[in-house]
Amino acid sequence: MAETKTLESGISVTVKDMSIDDMDTCKDVIQVTFDNGVATSVSNVNKGRTMWLRKGLSQVGDWKAKNGEMPPDSAIKQLSDKEQQEVSDFIQQSQVATKKKPLNSNSMS
Repeated sequence: MAETKTLESGISVTVKDMSIDDMDTCKDVIQVTFDNGVATSVSNVNKGRTMWLRKGLSQVGDWKAKNGEMPPDSAIKQLSDKEQQEVSDFIQQSQVATKKKPLNSNSMS
């Protein structure tokens, strides 16, 4: 089930249902390095955010996906860094199945 959100800037985005495999790919991009049990560095944060945007959006502003295509750079560049983070968070929240938002048959493929 697609969810739509209008950002403060007036740009509208539509999130698509992602497969478990796509969500795992996005989650596995960020790398945390530990030394003696303490996190010493975090890498690929921006790559992870961009991956969520590419795999999770079906519409950004005036761009709309055709045949399951991913958003091109020009579509993502419509969003400020703050908006990209807001949309990435929205995509992730939209993928969670809860009692209020049950799984549908399309998300199991």
